[in-house]
Amino acid sequence: MEGRLAAPDVLIVGAGVVGAALAYECARRGQRVLVVDRAEAGGQGATRWSMGGTHWLAGAADDRLRDFCREGLARHQQLTEELGTPSGFYARPIVVLAPDETALDNLAGLVANGETHGFVGRMVGRDELYALEPTLRPGAAVGAAVCSLGWLDTITATQAWLQGARMHGAQIRTGVDVRALHLEGASPAVETSDGTLSAGQVLLTAGAWTARLLQGCGIALPLHHTHAEIVEIEPRPEQYRHVVIASLPMERTRAALELAMCRPEHAAQFAAGDGSELPIPPSAELGVVQMPDGRVRLGQMSRAVSGFWDGPHPDAEQLIRAEVAKFYPELAQQPGTLSHRPVSFSADRLPLAGPVPGAPGTWLVSGLVSPLIYLPALAPRVAAALAGDSVPEIALFSPGRLMASA
Repeated sequence: MEGRLAAPDVLIVGAGVVGAALAYECARRGQRVLVVDRAEAGGQGATRWSMGGTHWLAGAADDRLRDFCREGLARHQQLTEELGTPSGFYARPIVVLAPDETALDNLAGLVANGETHGFVGRMVGRDELYALEPTLRPGAAVGAAVCSLGWLDTITATQAWLQGARMHGAQIRTGVDVRALHLEGASPAVETSDGTLSAGQVLLTAGAWTARLLQGCGIALPLHHTHAEIVEIEPRPEQYRHVVIASLPMERTRAALELAMCRPEHAAQFAAGDGSELPIPPSAELGVVQMPDGRVRLGQMSRAVSGFWDGPHPDAEQLIRAEVAKFYPELAQQPGTLSHRPVSFSADRLPLAGPVPGAPGTWLVSGLVSPLIYLPALAPRVAAALAGDSVPEIALFSPGRLMASA
């Protein structure tokens, strides 16, 4: 644990990849920054189990996020030099499999749209696909979209951003459990296992747990979360050179599950936080990524859950392996470990980034859907706004937009 920093300008709750990026950006602007996290090291929550993809197919089709995605990819490629240490970003192609001709046509439209907006990708037919992915089950796909960039090792990225923040004077205190947020004083304060910490401003980057902290202050934040599960296969020789996902019918995707969770008829059950599963079918999506140390992550399962589960669902591993077996039968049989985490999102699939209405001096950044591609563009803008600059381009991410409608 690092020494105490009295009354920092910005106290960041959560040292995952989002909190780390914001710590760096705030500190390099000259802010006195303190980061606290309950884990013994940064990046041990949802960040630890991220698949790390930064493909742009969906982002390029969303005019609200398109420029952020393009700028984020460009900055990812510069961060190793800027931080003076490996940033965790790899120029590693992402292959999006098309199981049938309908999926192939849909992907072709997304690639064509992306190319018109400056993103780099191409379509490949069956023969080239099987040359790229020789262990793919014969007949599993008719072709694919290939996005040239990229993949982010989220643990390395978190460590690099935290190291950069320290170089600019930030302090990182791990093993500190955050128990409550207090708003009754002249400035916000955070009650922790290491005492009460006051700050000029508090920035909540605790993912799905952010809503619970605000709820303790009587503030209802319309932040949803799924219960996500992945399997991590034991280290293998380097074999999977691409990040591989598959295009699915919309009704089977995580996006469809998230949209269903936000319907009014599910609001009371989700808000109860009682650990029950909402009557919405879970989503099993293909994802295959091999880590630098040879481990292979498979996933993911996403479930509609009220509150938080302490462990995975009993059928999670079976369902993940069954989905992977449709494409990589041999890989699906390899020994591995099942893990789980909550993954936050907002009803309109835009980030929540900005000051919290009714909570003076309190900001949050959460609910980022597929955030890794645009985080390097979003973080410096939030840091600038925290410092008092006018940043109109993040106004559409204001938490107030959903709190007002709720």
